[in-house]
Amino acid sequence: MIQRIQSLYMLLTAVLMAFAAFKPLAHITIGSDVSDLFAYDLIYLEILVVISALLPFVMIWLFKDLLTQMRLCFAELVLLVGTQAFFIVYLKRIENGVLAQFSGADVFVNMTTPVVFPAVGIVLMLLAVRALSKDFKKINSLNRIR
Repeated sequence: MIQRIQSLYMLLTAVLMAFAAFKPLAHITIGSDVSDLFAYDLIYLEILVVISALLPFVMIWLFKDLLTQMRLCFAELVLLVGTQAFFIVYLKRIENGVLAQFSGADVFVNMTTPVVFPAVGIVLMLLAVRALSKDFKKINSLNRIR
């Protein structure tokens, strides 16, 4: 189960998305005031991040059914692409809103590393799909030998 490489890719994706759920996405500095922007500040974004963090754990436990695991990997890829797009759109809207509201003050919106975690998760899920397809081909070749 966990000794397979695709399970490690899925576990890393789940850990990264769990970090993205609880770490600040951006630091907003207005003059001398600093505030953090989290994923749970917007409920839809938090739901998307939590689902994309829990789905890889479910996939790890479905190690006996490779076809279902591969389908869930593609669903996770869609979730991760949506999460990455949501992160970027959400942060750009916040940045534009803050800049428009406080146009005279020194305003800085600094994105943090959890913003790129879905992109890293996409790469890890693509590697997991590749490893799953290799296992699927190996099992099918063994079935032909029988």
